[in-house]
Amino acid sequence: MQIDDRLSKLFKNIFGSAAARLLNLLIALALVPLTINSLPPNEYAFLSIAISLSVLSNYADLGMGLAIVNILASESSSNNPQQSQKAISVVWFSLIILALLLLAITGVLALWVSSLEPADAVIRYNAMLLGTACILIGLPSGLIQRILFARHRNIEANIWTTLGKVLSLLFVWLTVESNNTSLSILIFGVIGVPVVISWLSVIIVFSRHDMRLLLPHIRHYDKKLLKPLILTGMSFLIIQMVPYFEVGIDTLLAGTLISIEVVPSLDVYTKLFMYVPALASIALFPLWPAIAQAKAAGDTDWILRVRRWAYFLVGATALTISASLFIYGDTIVLHWTHQDLSLPKSVITGMTFFAVLTCIGLVQSMILNGAGIIKEQANLYLAYLIIVLCAKLFSATTFGLPGLIWSLNACYIIRLYIAEKLLIKALTNKSATV
Repeated sequence: MQIDDRLSKLFKNIFGSAAARLLNLLIALALVPLTINSLPPNEYAFLSIAISLSVLSNYADLGMGLAIVNILASESSSNNPQQSQKAISVVWFSLIILALLLLAITGVLALWVSSLEPADAVIRYNAMLLGTACILIGLPSGLIQRILFARHRNIEANIWTTLGKVLSLLFVWLTVESNNTSLSILIFGVIGVPVVISWLSVIIVFSRHDMRLLLPHIRHYDKKLLKPLILTGMSFLIIQMVPYFEVGIDTLLAGTLISIEVVPSLDVYTKLFMYVPALASIALFPLWPAIAQAKAAGDTDWILRVRRWAYFLVGATALTISASLFIYGDTIVLHWTHQDLSLPKSVITGMTFFAVLTCIGLVQSMILNGAGIIKEQANLYLAYLIIVLCAKLFSATTFGLPGLIWSLNACYIIRLYIAEKLLIKALTNKSATV
């Protein structure tokens, strides 16, 4: 493939993914005023925590969904994709077993909560357990997104995701308009409806003629693949969990270590600033296979050139958007939620800074993934996660909300520096692990 063709395909996938992600973010923006104005503050705090926990659906497959991407991509044009059939079947049935086990545990927890907790607390805890059950039911169906991505069908994957978000918004809106809101119903609307659409996508995608060869079947199950897929998946799991532990647990930490009253403001402002890297993450996802193709072709110069331009363009764009949110954030939040929510300027400044750092880190991570630097990256991120968690716990109890965000910024800068050294060494050293 020529360089111009590679760039053309990359830009097409980037802009297509960015457009889909932008629509999903607009839907998420619309959900906030609907939910925050229809629940008491303490119940909205539980809803925001439940949504934060729903991010675990991206990690509950133990990274095995991403572990099969390279296998599928290498056989994407084959009429007899035997390794793909085996890999998909192993992951599919493994996820079904895992989901059933975790659902059983969730059921036991629901019975335990109902027998021990006060009636008003039971309603809230069971609502969060409902959200957990929805996540687990959707665990196997999430594999279809990885399959479509590996087969270079990003647009189709994004269409299904967007459809789930649109119908989720419609469900919540109809519920609010009918004055039939409750914590459990809203949790099902936000988490459960997309799961229903995810299973619908599984049925429709696998029913197509060109995808039937990849349909999971017990005869394709090869237990010899399970261990290597789990080991590779665990590396991806560590990498995937980084964003969650960076900001996803902040509402949980703030609610338990600082005050439950600060959770609504923290949740809304965190969502506002994290929309910047969230949009960038989907837009930059096609960079992964593009770098992998260039790496396979030995075109290190192209990778380094794309890396420089990506850092500059993504960093400049993120800085412009984040600075605008810093200046107009209070006004945006007021019109967005119709509530007087606020945070100290030191916290908002930290969020602005972190949004830019995260976007730069996303570029770096996609290049590392494409270059096959998985194990080394996972080892670095594992050490980083431990340090971040310790720093957050200490800073939140000592300095409050400002300590929570600025300790993260300090750790992130160190991680970026070490990962960049790792990347340059791997790209310039022919003996680096690929």
